[in-house]
Amino acid sequence: MLYRTEYANAVGGFDYDHAQGELIFAPGVQSQTVRIGIRNDASAEPSESFHFVLLNPTNAAIGTSRVLATIVDND
Repeated sequence: MLYRTEYANAVGGFDYDHAQGELIFAPGVQSQTVRIGIRNDASAEPSESFHFVLLNPTNAAIGTSRVLATIVDND
């Protein structure tokens, strides 16, 4: 199954590390972890968000294929 991040109001490459790739699940495995880097800056700003999307499952069903991730300002 493929995954990727998509723009909401946070900017990939500036606010977070854009990611895309493929997840391969062995039989019986139901979850995996994907780490998305968050970029710090010195600007005080409101919380920002991006989407994490799962695509093209093979021999599997996806309960939720698109979720919203929120970056809480830490400045």
